[in-house]
Amino acid sequence: MGWYYKIEDKQWGPVSVAQLLQLIHSGAIPPQGMVRQGEDSPWILVDQINAVLSSAGTLVPQGDATANIAASQNRVAAPASPDVPKLQTAETVQKPKRRRKRRRPAPPSNAPHPMMVAIGTALVLLVALLLIEQRVSNVPPTTVVSGNDQPRSPATIQKPSRSVGEKQTSQAITVENEDDSRLVERTDRSVVQIESSAGNGSGFIIDSSGTVVTNLHVVQNTGTAEVRFVDGSRYEVAGFVGLAEEKDLVLLRIRSNRNNFEPLPITTELPRKGEKVYALGAPRGYLGSITDGIVSAIRSGSEIREIAMQDAEGINRLEGTLDFSEDITWIQTSSPISPGNSGGPLVNARGEVVGINTWIQTDAQNINFALSAENLQRLMDNRQGLQPLAMLPAGNEPSFVTHQRRQEEELRQIRVENSELEKRRQRLASASSSKRTARVVQELSHLRELIQQCGKELRQYDIARAKILSDLERNRKSTKAVYLESENSAARQRQSRSQLNRLNKILLSDEKKLNFTDAEWAEKIAEKEEMIATLKHLQEHGRVIKRRQDKLYAEDQKLQELLKFNFVDWQTKKNELSDYEIRYVELLVEFPR
Repeated sequence: MGWYYKIEDKQWGPVSVAQLLQLIHSGAIPPQGMVRQGEDSPWILVDQINAVLSSAGTLVPQGDATANIAASQNRVAAPASPDVPKLQTAETVQKPKRRRKRRRPAPPSNAPHPMMVAIGTALVLLVALLLIEQRVSNVPPTTVVSGNDQPRSPATIQKPSRSVGEKQTSQAITVENEDDSRLVERTDRSVVQIESSAGNGSGFIIDSSGTVVTNLHVVQNTGTAEVRFVDGSRYEVAGFVGLAEEKDLVLLRIRSNRNNFEPLPITTELPRKGEKVYALGAPRGYLGSITDGIVSAIRSGSEIREIAMQDAEGINRLEGTLDFSEDITWIQTSSPISPGNSGGPLVNARGEVVGINTWIQTDAQNINFALSAENLQRLMDNRQGLQPLAMLPAGNEPSFVTHQRRQEEELRQIRVENSELEKRRQRLASASSSKRTARVVQELSHLRELIQQCGKELRQYDIARAKILSDLERNRKSTKAVYLESENSAARQRQSRSQLNRLNKILLSDEKKLNFTDAEWAEKIAEKEEMIATLKHLQEHGRVIKRRQDKLYAEDQKLQELLKFNFVDWQTKKNELSDYEIRYVELLVEFPR
């Protein structure tokens, strides 16, 4: 009958006594494990045995709990040896019959109990027996069989110990770091840094001929640019072969005769929320950098615009040429992105490009956005001929990098000013309680309230102004669509008039009439009537379009007037805020420290 052991509700065995001791000695069976002999015996906790390792490397059980396991071990079939006496345990030792004896003096308190002496003797004999059995067999355990009779090699068995959690954690981290390092090795040769007079950015190779993807604002307003690889090689940018201005994307062609560049694979499948992703590029010029994070959310452009319009700071972030419409998908990620990452790839754990790092929200923590790779795939499918960089459209608004740097500097100045104002306020609060101090403190408190109120009203004006601008943009697109429809209707009218004039010439000529049969002539008459009806329909359609144009023009004029009034009110409120702030600073300066 063999022995079984259980670790974390998983049963293993059967094993021999020698194998069981070896597993406990090596730490494969932790103190929290359970052991039993046979399939019907009760489970015994290893920790309750309170076992210690002797100098010989064998187990010397102690305590009451080990009496049961020692008794059960005696039932295990052991090899016969003439030199080893029969093992006795507490179960086999018969109690002597009670006989009246003279009372003897009590033994000293430190003398061992006779029962404990018997148990100790039995355990010593058991250890000797096990050592003999191990020498006879001399076969180390090679296979451990689980409860479902499937052999497992000891090399594949996790050996838990008192620090199982710590070991498993460290192993997982090691494997993850190895995967990340292999990912870097696969992608480093395909990620580049783009240097131009407009600033520095990132990009990556998409084909073997050396086509590079990056953000438009990286090379905007510049005539020349260079591409630098991790190995230090540099190539001049010959021009661009694809452009999506509303998506801030551009395809650049490297001036090189090579045809062995290593492209990054691109997938149009959107990553799952919570999936691990990596941002590659050259933040602040550090080419070969990699940061990891997760996909925070998948958002549409209209959703981002709706969230941003709730505050004035967000409205300013959207004042660019980017397309925040419904059909544009953005990947929000927690992978840290810095200025210089613009245009770099956002890849998954398989090294596939899932997005292009484009912009970040500087007034928050780890809110970064990458344009989904499906937009890049559309641009790659619609490439054009090589054109110089000077033909790129000029950027009316500052690039995201410049905008971000300006925001960072403004935030830093605001923090410094707030810190100084807070220090002065504390000095005022701790100053003397004179009437003048009380009056100044009261006035400062009132001015602070007025400043906060003006700030709230200014934010409301900004929101209203943003809505008006959005309506103007929508009205402008509608006006453009109506204009194109009007031009199309006019062209169709001109075509119909031309055809009608040709028919009239035929019908009014007697010579022409002789060339047609009565049926053909009747057909010409019917065609003329049909052309007259078509022309009338087109003229009516033109009048409808004209009314729509007039309506859109009236709406545009109304929005323009609203924008003017909004600007006047905003300017007035801004002047009030400036006056309050100036008075607030004057009081702080005049008041003695």
